Amino acid sequence: MEMVSIVDVQSQADYRNINIDKVGVKNIRYPITVMDRHNGHQHTVASINMYVNLPRRFKGTHMSRFIEILNEFHGHLDIREFSKVLEAMQQRLHAESAHLEVSFPYFIKKHSPVTHAPGQMEYGCRVIGSLSVQHGYDLMVEVNVPITTVCPARGKSAVTEPTTREDWCAWECGSSALSGSRTWCAWWKKPHRVKCIRF
Repeated sequence: MEMVSIVDVQSQADYRNINIDKVGVKNIRYPITVMDRHNGHQHTVASINMYVNLPRRFKGTHMSRFIEILNEFHGHLDIREFSKVLEAMQQRLHAESAHLEVSFPYFIKKHSPVTHAPGQMEYGCRVIGSLSVQHGYDLMVEVNVPITTVCPARGKSAVTEPTTREDWCAWECGSSALSGSRTWCAWWKKPHRVKCIRF
């Protein structure tokens, strides 16, 4: 049987001269292993977005390359390997910039304040990394932390019977090449429809 070669349309020249900032794959469900202070490691499932820029000289990019790179780092895809993943995306896809987002639930064992019964508390985590020829390497870590807010009750019991509400607080920390590789941190509370006293 005679082998028929398939034309590589993505690598053909594009004469429209239009740069595209981000092309890639989104919402990939992928198993990852993260570090755990008490158990050594923890298995979880991440939602991953992978993008590169598309220079004007190319018609498209190879979407399968993103999955190939992801599989190459399977088992050791952590924050220490982010720059290597981004470098592989840049080189394999002939891009000037690469962007990677990994979102996953992280669980920590907690005890209830009254019964002291053990349970698993979920923390929403996200790691975002970017690598570009112009701006260098940027990394940001975001953690959504569940908190309890105290709300004064209305009426006669306003002083003696305060109520509590479950809420969320977001914490971010990152290092940016644009700021001279300085580390920065920020936190804020998610907006809530009920006005409460927050600590």
